[in-house]
This record gives sequence, C-alpha cells and structure tokens, in this order.
Amino acid sequence: MHYAVQALWTAATYNVPVTFVVLSNARYAILQWFAQIEHAQGAPGLDIPGLDIAAIATGYGVRAHTAHGAGELTKLVRDSAAQQDGPVLIDVPITTELPSL
Repeated sequence: MHYAVQALWTAATYNVPVTFVVLSNARYAILQWFAQIEHAQGAPGLDIPGLDIAAIATGYGVRAHTAHGAGELTKLVRDSAAQQDGPVLIDVPITTELPSL
C-alpha cells in the first residue's frame, strides 16, 4: 500500500472498476524485515499504529470499507465485484509476526 498509494488516485480519476484488498498490520513490516536482514537496529517510522487506510483511500476519492472477519470480507469483495462502478478499497486489519532470520 505504501509503495504505490498513488494507484488510489489513478483508479479514482479514471473510475477504474478495481477492488483493492489491503491487509493492514499497523506497521511497515516489509521494511522492518529488510532492516533485520541489513542489521539496521532501531529504524524509525516503521511502526504506524492508528493509520486509517480506509480514510486515506477516501481522501483519494476511493470508496472504502473495513472488514472485520472472513464473512464480512467475503461479502464486501462480492458486492464490489458485482457493482463494477469504480474503485473500492477493503481494509483488513491483521496481526503479523516477522519471520525469524
């Protein structure tokens, strides 16, 4: 999401019927993992609690929802695919642990 947030603007501007499903874990986990590989201790700005992915999408003009559970996610994906009337983002809050190196 963070590497390509401008895709939300593009999808909204051109009314692309796409569904973005974002697994959000309140941190920039891929960069945390990379920092571990590079032995860079204490890299700042990688924990991002409170970041509202749905609000960011809305700010770019994309309809957004947050799915709490598999059933809600399934319904939102099906509804989005059926409507095909512009972009939609579905934020799925998750918890993750970084793989051990």
